[in-house]
Amino acid sequence: MKNKLLITTSILNSWRYLFTVDEQWYDESFEDFKRALRREPWEGNQYTKAGLDFEDLAMEGKVPGISEIIENGSFQYRATKDKVVDGQEFLMYGRIDVLKNGEIIDIKLKNNISKYNIGEYLEGVQHHFYMEMIPEAKRFRYLIGNKNSKAK
Repeated sequence: MKNKLLITTSILNSWRYLFTVDEQWYDESFEDFKRALRREPWEGNQYTKAGLDFEDLAMEGKVPGISEIIENGSFQYRATKDKVVDGQEFLMYGRIDVLKNGEIIDIKLKNNISKYNIGEYLEGVQHHFYMEMIPEAKRFRYLIGNKNSKAK
């Protein structure tokens, strides 16, 4: 059998983005995809940093409406699953924001919650990928926070 290949939602999303990006951004996006394949560290941008900071606040119990839901969950749960497709071995890997009582919870931050379109994350691969890795999970839920949410 061939060497096992690592697959993550970051790699899949970077690949999918190549099919929708404006031509002017294609080269930069392709470089991002190659960095994801090589597993090079990514500094992120102001939006990813704000999202990670928001997740931390929620996990510390400081975001009303979200912290109560995720309380007593397993935070940043590392999940893996071996998968074989057409004779090729893959290692699926993901870090789940919250795993609690058979539910996978992903925390998202929006700059302006009034511009959130219900279901906008459903076209992504994340929930399918995580549910495949955790087959005993009964539900996947996105919790959407507002940038202007007041932390306790």
